[in-house]
Amino acid sequence: MKKVAIVGKAATATLAPYDDPEWDIWGLAWKNYPRVDLQFDVHHPDFKKAAEFKRHFNSHHNPDGLYLAKVNGEKVPIMCHPSAMGSFERGRPFPFEEVKAILPRVYLDCSISWMIGYAMLIGVEHIGLWGCHFMRKEEYAVQLPSVAYMIGLAEGRGVKVDVCAGAPMLMSGYVAGAYGISPEFRFWKGV
Repeated sequence: MKKVAIVGKAATATLAPYDDPEWDIWGLAWKNYPRVDLQFDVHHPDFKKAAEFKRHFNSHHNPDGLYLAKVNGEKVPIMCHPSAMGSFERGRPFPFEEVKAILPRVYLDCSISWMIGYAMLIGVEHIGLWGCHFMRKEEYAVQLPSVAYMIGLAEGRGVKVDVCAGAPMLMSGYVAGAYGISPEFRFWKGV
């Protein structure tokens, strides 16, 4: 597998290369996509009970929200927490320890981070990110730094990483694209 589109749930998810067979599409198990080849719900079944943020989705507690994707009539597998295998008819255990073992630092604060780590583990050469904006307060504060770290780590290992045009992730807050070059801000006034 050379090219993987990791698709989240934000607006630019509609722009993912669903019609391009060169891309495998990886998505979240609770989101409906025009095409998906592999789904992910890496949460421990008890994660919702411990989650600090109330808006967090966990398929184990909402099976009606699970997207029952099929490709050529076959149900799409879901990479899941090993203790959640009973929650998913087509579950495959996610290799948490193997992903952690290839990283210099374990900093995996969301599903997208784990998906990038898994892509590196299996030797994906090109990762594209669509529908990954991280604009809500908890996403911006907790998840975005983890994803940015994983993108930098992947690129440092020679993996090509594209972020969908129009997605605010990794967009500089400065009009010039870098701190200190210009006093003009992209997102806020004054400071």
